[in-house]
Amino acid sequence: MPLLAGLALGVSVHAQTPPGAGLPAEAVQQALTLAGQAAQALAPPGARVVVSPGAIDPRLQLAPCAKIEPTQITGQPAWGRTRIALRCVEGKSRWNVSLPVTVQVFAPAVVLATALPAGATLDTTALTLAEVDWGAASGQPFANGQALLGRVLARPLAAGQALRAPDLLARKWFAPGETVQ
Repeated sequence: MPLLAGLALGVSVHAQTPPGAGLPAEAVQQALTLAGQAAQALAPPGARVVVSPGAIDPRLQLAPCAKIEPTQITGQPAWGRTRIALRCVEGKSRWNVSLPVTVQVFAPAVVLATALPAGATLDTTALTLAEVDWGAASGQPFANGQALLGRVLARPLAAGQALRAPDLLARKWFAPGETVQ
């Protein structure tokens, strides 16, 4: 994949073959840059952001457009598989399409040093730091291993897998039937 543009923020914007539907490369580049900037704003310090476009349905026959504006779609996530809207604002026919993009955010996070079964209690020997894609799954991975000590896994996890909140059982601060003041 050739590098189309890079930002001073540590964002790499990659384009594969043109995503179809006759979109100009400049409009695709602007959309990818917008997606990268949005992800970088939410990413942890020092994160590396990589943005790659998906393909628009090649059967679309978009009218020629003198000016295309990329915008973020409300409710779409900034990381992982998401979409950027492309809107024709100066053309014979106005149109809107959404460009699928994949946004990867690579930063250090806590991962398992060895595979563990559900119900395992986490300790310092089970945890290590590694660079992972924060957008690969829902929920942010833990960046601090101290917050995980003593927590219990809700499901089995493989070695090298980033720990996220859904992977852990809820903490039990008191037992059923105990008097709470």
